[in-house]
Amino acid sequence: ARCVSGFPDGCVLFFGGHSGNTRRLMADLQLLCVHTWTWYTWRGPPIAIPRHGHSATLVELAEGRSYVAFVGGGSGIILDHPDDCEEYATAQLVDVASLAVRDDGTLAARFLPAVPLSHAPGRHHTA
Repeated sequence: ARCVSGFPDGCVLFFGGHSGNTRRLMADLQLLCVHTWTWYTWRGPPIAIPRHGHSATLVELAEGRSYVAFVGGGSGIILDHPDDCEEYATAQLVDVASLAVRDDGTLAARFLPAVPLSHAPGRHHTA
């Protein structure tokens, strides 16, 4: 997103996922600077809900504010163990203006509280 100050050539924001064949859900937020190809990782309290199979959308408001919304997703392997899965009916928002690189090289970010949705939008869709 070019709207992130400090990254005039743009950046790519990554959130969540899983490792170990979904044994570990992640709530990691990482930013890739496309000018230097440098990764920055957010280190903070576990505010975000770990998830995989979600979608992400950049939301730009008229007042100049912008957010990245991570919507849906869930936990578990839907193809192998559908009864053990949970679908998330929430959206997790990150304030784009808060994204910056700290002096120690980590990513600064402000998560907004999770927003409930009227239904679980399903996994692996695009926004």
